[in-house]
Amino acid sequence: MKTRNTARLPSGQHLFGTFLVAAATWIIAASSVHGYTPEDPEVQEICKKAVKYLEEIDTSRDQFTNRLGGECLIALAIHKYYKKFGGGKYGPDHPKVAAALKRCREVAGKFDSLGNSRTYDLGTALIFLTETSPLRDFGTIQAFVAELRRIQRQEGSWGYLGGTVFGGTNGDISQTQYGVLGYWSAANVGVDAGVQPMERVMLFLARVQDPEGGWGYQARDPNSATRVAQSEVSLGRTAAGVGSILVAADYLGFSKAPPEPGKEKEEEYIDIPPVFIPVLDEEEAKQKKFKKRKRIRHKSRMPFDLPQRAIDDGNAYMEKNYRISTSQWQMYYLYALERYRSFRELMENKFEKEPKWYNDGVEMLKRRQAQTGAIGTFQEESVGTEIGTAFAVLFLLRSTRETIRRVRKAQARKVGNFGLPDDVSEMQIGSDHRVRAPKVTVAMNEIMEKLSDEESSAAFDEIIKNPGAFAIGEMDPKRSKEYTQ
Repeated sequence: MKTRNTARLPSGQHLFGTFLVAAATWIIAASSVHGYTPEDPEVQEICKKAVKYLEEIDTSRDQFTNRLGGECLIALAIHKYYKKFGGGKYGPDHPKVAAALKRCREVAGKFDSLGNSRTYDLGTALIFLTETSPLRDFGTIQAFVAELRRIQRQEGSWGYLGGTVFGGTNGDISQTQYGVLGYWSAANVGVDAGVQPMERVMLFLARVQDPEGGWGYQARDPNSATRVAQSEVSLGRTAAGVGSILVAADYLGFSKAPPEPGKEKEEEYIDIPPVFIPVLDEEEAKQKKFKKRKRIRHKSRMPFDLPQRAIDDGNAYMEKNYRISTSQWQMYYLYALERYRSFRELMENKFEKEPKWYNDGVEMLKRRQAQTGAIGTFQEESVGTEIGTAFAVLFLLRSTRETIRRVRKAQARKVGNFGLPDDVSEMQIGSDHRVRAPKVTVAMNEIMEKLSDEESSAAFDEIIKNPGAFAIGEMDPKRSKEYTQ
């Protein structure tokens, strides 16, 4: 009779065997997880089908797409897709974008036609206008900001013009986020809503945070730092609430992140002599006959303790309760989530290339895209298929992050702060496609003086690092002697 060998592996061999099994399991699991970026071919294909669907729809047939905000949102998604990946027209050259721009101009000064929830329309239109036609429609943007300021409530929020369901004067988180986004977007192209309006809304949002760290729908304002329970708290509204505080913080100068990692000083303040002329990109060159505006930069002096506490607790709520799917307003949530995450990256100066929340979103949208290209077609979506699809495209494109990067890049090479005049409407495009100012004279001794100064000489390092961004201007023959030593 044979006896069963019951001898055990020596402890070292046992641990090594356990390690091999664990390692194999981890490798298999890791190989099944796909890390996505907007440039991934699969993501581009989802967007391509969705954009084609948006191009073919009749926006007048639906209560959401028929609104100004809905039309602008759809046009924005189309514009940003083609601008990023090509393959079609964008900006005013695209019929959907042109139609939305035309409607914005027609509505300016006739805002009562938008109804009592017009904050949605005003905020979305401002995002759209500042992305697609910031120079040509500067006056339209000013009019929309003025209306946002007019209907902003005393405590800082926005909401239905007829009041709230509680009979008070406070607004709701959903509409307030679009007011905040409208102000921030307008400031990026030179339209100033002021400091106090944004300070008021940031403090309002910090006060109406639920004790658990989330945000609800129509706010109950305790008028103090002592939080009270809020109704209908959800992930989507929390992303909107904490995200809006982060947007306001950037507007007011509280963002911690520099324009580029490792920069101790914002390039905005670099003083490069005017003989070096920044090259404008193609989009700016198209609108060269319109006046170039500086981005509005505020430095608020208000205490930041309460907003910072709200940000910290909001972040904790989002981490603790995170999930990619929701029971309703799914696409609205994804759009708010991408915005919140983008501004959180900016505030914390921590940038992740393939974040889990984005990968989760891509996987979900891949599964749920219809043959038509539509994405917002599942039961929990409440804003209509067309709007849901536009939200999904903006999520997939990392739309907010792209806008932040573009704004910071423009700020880093801002024309007015490189020694050129603020008004560059007289600048000309040369045969080499580089932009030059009519007068760009500078004495050589001025350059030498700057090179001898430690701080100013750092500015010239920027030219060395990125010479393609600058052109050497024409010398004025009348002052040519000043250039010789």
